[in-house]
Parts: sequence; C-alpha cells; structure tokens
Amino acid sequence: MTAPHPTDILPTASLTAEGFCFDAPDGFDLARRRGAFHLAHPRDMDFTAGIRLARSYYLDPDGGSGDAWRGFRDRDLSPTLLGYSCTGADQDELLQIESHLWHRHLPAAAAALLWRMSGISRSVLRGLFAMAGVPATDVERVTGGLDPAGSSADGALQYCIFNHFRAEIDQPVGLTAHKDSGFVTLLYTVEKGLESQDGAGWVPFDPLPGYFTLVLGHSLEVLTARLARPITASYHRVRTTRPRPAGMPDRFTFGTYIGPRWDQPLYEYTEDGRLTSSMSFLDFQKRKAAEMAYDFHPRVAEALG
Repeated sequence: MTAPHPTDILPTASLTAEGFCFDAPDGFDLARRRGAFHLAHPRDMDFTAGIRLARSYYLDPDGGSGDAWRGFRDRDLSPTLLGYSCTGADQDELLQIESHLWHRHLPAAAAALLWRMSGISRSVLRGLFAMAGVPATDVERVTGGLDPAGSSADGALQYCIFNHFRAEIDQPVGLTAHKDSGFVTLLYTVEKGLESQDGAGWVPFDPLPGYFTLVLGHSLEVLTARLARPITASYHRVRTTRPRPAGMPDRFTFGTYIGPRWDQPLYEYTEDGRLTSSMSFLDFQKRKAAEMAYDFHPRVAEALG
C-alpha cells in the first residue's frame, strides 16, 4: 500500500456561515485518532500582521518605527501571567499573552487578527464538543466559560502563541514532544517540521496551503475519554531546524490556544455520563511542565499557588 502524502495524513474541515464541518464523512473519526486536522482559512483573512510579529518580537528595538513589533524578550507585559519564555532543552522561544491583554501589549493589527482566530477556535471547539457527545449544557462548566468577545479575563484560558525556532541553537529537537494542555490550538504554519507520534514512529503534520493546523489538546482527551467518540490528543514535536543561509528567515508559527480556566477543575466524564474531576487544571499544567522538564510559568505559580 502506498503511504499517504504528508499533507493527506490529516483530514480537512471548514467553518462557514452554516457551521463547522469536516469535508469527508469520516473526517471527525480520523481527526480524533490523529489528534489534529486542517481547517480552511477564511478567504478574506490577512495574516500579514501575525507573520510580522512572529518574525520580529524577539528582535532588539532599534529606535525605528517598527519597535512596537520588537523587544518582547525584555518588555514589561504586566499583568500577564505568561509572557516571553525560553525554558526547554529545545530551539523554541515563545511569546504567550492572554487574550484580554492583546489590546494593551500588541500592535492593533496583530491583536485584531488574533481575536478573529480565537473566535474561529471557539466556534470550532463548540462543534467538536457536539461531535464528541459533550452536552451543550456542560460546555460553560467544562471550559470555565467561552467568552464570545474573547477579551475578558474571566472564562476559559485563551492566549496567543508565537514560536521562534532558533536554528543557531544546537538542540536535539526544535520543540520538545508534548501534548498541548488545553482543548484546541489553532496554528498558522507554512513550514514543515511538525510531527506526531504514531505507534513507535512519527508522522509528519506538514502544512497544507490555505489551511490552519488545528491541534487537539490533552484536556479534550481527558474530558471525552469515556464518551462514545473519544478524542485523542496529538503527542507532537518539531524537528530540529538546521542553520540557514544569510537572509533566510527562521522557522516560526503562531496561533491561539483555548483551555480550561487556571483555577477550575479539570473535568472528565464517568462511564455513566456524569462530570467529575480528580485534579485542578493548574495542577494538571504543573504536572505536564514537569514531564517536559520545563520550568512552570513563575508568574502563574506566584499568583495562583
């Protein structure tokens, strides 16, 4: 049997005025086994601001007109509990800021793009909940509240992620293997390197032009494990990025994340369909950071314990 082309490994889906749906009848079943899928870009979506920020945020300010896009390694991003970090034994450095702070810390064009991406993520997540068998009446409880505006400190944890892969750093991987902690992560990516564990090996999740890569997270796996159509989170990593010729941009990705509120229980269903919890989402996050040998977010630990 011929192996599938890397861009055919994941199913495709669309979000239209009629709602969220997979393009093939078995799309959801394939996505919930693979832990990811491709989601079509809206035709009118302009990613210029996100690309600019992803390629600039780690650069030092130079006193020019572009400084609003630079200098995030050392910038005061209060009161974010996330911010800039570079903590793993990998090539990745990243910028994470909660959605209710985007207007304060990010250029307006980048914030507007991220709010739209976060809105897409919320709509898709509601659709995934329905497909997996999560009752609509449970959604607000298990998420902590899916704020429709995406701009409130209350409700589900929603933040942006800007990854920069430093090819000059000699590390065995671009990004340490892990399952995303939340429900969904919507990624804009244009370069190969993302791959997911499949048995004893790894399969490439190569980007598909005109599509996001939507990665299904560990909280979604825990929640749906005993439902009729359980979802498996992708255990994924990014391959090492090799040094590049002068003038060739570094590998980057950016996207939006949705997970439970920091201070709420991590929910799961029992065999008879009742919601229960064995730990808080905060403790779940700490455990995952330890498994990855990452320092847990110091500001989160200080603020929430």
